[in-house]
Amino acid sequence: MSRLLVSLALVAVLMAPLVATPQEEASGWRRVAPGLELREQVLDGSPTWLLRVDPKQRRLGAEVREPGFLVGEWVDREGVLASLNANYFDAAGAPLGWAVVDGHERLKPNRRGWGLFHVDDAGRAGISRAASPPGGSITTAVQAGPLLVEAGTANSRLRPARARRSFVGIDARGRVVLGCSTRSIDLPTLARLLAATPDGGGLGLRDALNLDGGSSSQLYCRDGREEGDLVVPGFARVPVVLTVR
Repeated sequence: MSRLLVSLALVAVLMAPLVATPQEEASGWRRVAPGLELREQVLDGSPTWLLRVDPKQRRLGAEVREPGFLVGEWVDREGVLASLNANYFDAAGAPLGWAVVDGHERLKPNRRGWGLFHVDDAGRAGISRAASPPGGSITTAVQAGPLLVEAGTANSRLRPARARRSFVGIDARGRVVLGCSTRSIDLPTLARLLAATPDGGGLGLRDALNLDGGSSSQLYCRDGREEGDLVVPGFARVPVVLTVR
């Protein structure tokens, strides 16, 4: 069977609803592991899979590898519960932007644009402008863009553009939200929904950063579904991923 048919079949499987307890149905989030929750939410008409991570309980990391890989290939990596594509890359597959892995800077930051997602050695996650990189002991970092939400306000300068989306955000409690859509989403609309309150159909994120999208968008969560692992497939092999352990 072709890769296209396999991917389409996987997407169709992902549309099936999760079975949740009444308490889980009330919040929409389902506990996968301590400090890791999962839900599906429709954003701008696209079913979108969301992971909510408590960085005080789970370790958010980054991995860099050339040539690139598919996030599902991390299924056998010891301790990896989830992974999401991150940085952009050039036509040769070389990653672009900042990457810090286990406290070691693997790739230099591009200070002329985009945004930074980072976690320090105390488990505090943050999103910063590229021109103002964080200080302190950073253990994990990736770079992409544009910034979608800053201090609870959606970026109003985004131009309309539709594509599949991957993103990372932080809520008011400091929890990290990883997202991956199964269909195309308009970028300004996504920013507004990420900033909007849950009562308004949004996620209520304090800050959010757009990651590489389109054919690069892909997410993996171990035991994310009753019948096994959750895989939102992508078509491109990506050189940088965020991981949850």
